Amino acid sequence: MKNKSIFIFAFMALLGSIAGVFYFQMFNLLDSELNTLFSIILFIGGLVLLNLLINRVIPLDEYPVSHPTRILGYAVFVIVLLSTVAVLSS
Repeated sequence: MKNKSIFIFAFMALLGSIAGVFYFQMFNLLDSELNTLFSIILFIGGLVLLNLLINRVIPLDEYPVSHPTRILGYAVFVIVLLSTVAVLSS
């Protein structure tokens, strides 16, 4: 693997863990005060802003949509995010 791919996977894992902690705390705060629709809107908005940050730091737009590095980078992000939330909620 190239060093650029390793950097992309490591950075996406770091952002996934940070996002997992953020979303876990956000849903705990919003659970008692706001309705579910507003929480989902904030979740999607947070993912969009996080994707803008990812595109600024890592220019994944250089790769086509079906490129393995791009697909695996986002897969690592989602897996680490979900595992972080699962560990924190248990």
